[in-house]
Amino acid sequence: MHRQEDGKQEEDGRQQVPRHLSVHEAAQYINDRKSMYASIVRNQHWTPKFKDLIMTIEYMQMVQTGAAWLPKTSDIRILNCYDPPPKAEVAKILYDLMVNFHNPELGREWHNAFIVTATRVKKSPPNVPWMLGIISTMNDKNILFAKDYVKPKYDERGQELSDDEDYIEDKNGFFAGLPLAPPKKSKRATVTFVSQEKQWAKQRQRLEKQKEQIERKLHQRQYGRVPSFLNGNQSGRSSQQHH
Repeated sequence: MHRQEDGKQEEDGRQQVPRHLSVHEAAQYINDRKSMYASIVRNQHWTPKFKDLIMTIEYMQMVQTGAAWLPKTSDIRILNCYDPPPKAEVAKILYDLMVNFHNPELGREWHNAFIVTATRVKKSPPNVPWMLGIISTMNDKNILFAKDYVKPKYDERGQELSDDEDYIEDKNGFFAGLPLAPPKKSKRATVTFVSQEKQWAKQRQRLEKQKEQIERKLHQRQYGRVPSFLNGNQSGRSSQQHH
């Protein structure tokens, strides 16, 4: 039973949850992850989806106690982003926005809870619409909501592709005056061109690899084993097999 002195009677006769209740009483309202999530939604928090990795029981309990921040739905201002960038990029935008936000009037406790959520967003990004809702509320001038916004191109790993064209040097006007080659119709070998910068990069990688191999052999001749920093976790294994 609830302690009557702490509770209040609603107009329809139902007893409100008191300000202080026992652990046993609290478990009657929330007893698993699903009911914990439902309680946050019912309290009108702007809530990530149930399946989002950020919504752990630990994090939701921090929201319930005020140790982590979730805004109220009434505080959210939704703006459209027709074609948002990948989730990881949106999370980075939101994280940078949150960690650089500071309002002394809100107090240290609020700010600490705010940073807790920012850290969780970085570690386990929620769904994109939820993050866009926070971003549009905090910064309605963000480029994501511009009428002419077009997201950058990304590769399969989610890395932004550069628009910089790769150039080669036309020594002695070799290409000057050449006619355009006809389209390829067979599977014959294709000629590829690589810029001098990329050639130098490949050469550096090859030389560094050769240097590592030479250092490994010299060290093995001198000491009879290969140190871990030259051969990963295989230290001494090859030399032990020969003895």
